[in-house]
Amino acid sequence: MDDASFGLLTGNNIDAQQVKAGSVIFRDQDVTTFPMFKRARLGMGYLPQEVYGYALASFAAERGEIKPEWARHLSTNVRAYFKRSSAWLAKNASLPATRSDKAEKRGAEIKARVV
Repeated sequence: MDDASFGLLTGNNIDAQQVKAGSVIFRDQDVTTFPMFKRARLGMGYLPQEVYGYALASFAAERGEIKPEWARHLSTNVRAYFKRSSAWLAKNASLPATRSDKAEKRGAEIKARVV
């Protein structure tokens, strides 16, 4: 599959990246040369790091986690977007970063079970 292009979403654009070696396998199927619409029909998608960081921040806020332990395991970029999104949610969103004592207690109970 040399010189095949594989589209990556960047913002609102699609950039074709040349695959120089190997192939892209999704659900046991070689999708290296598939056009974007065909990959989408298979359920393959792309989530930008900024959106991923915000989604994780929303998840943490929903659970009442102020500084979740798992955040330290995120990649550098995603962690930065997570921190920025958490601060924004705490300041602007209808869901505060600290939900309630009940949510914090529930988080402590879950943490105690895991440990």
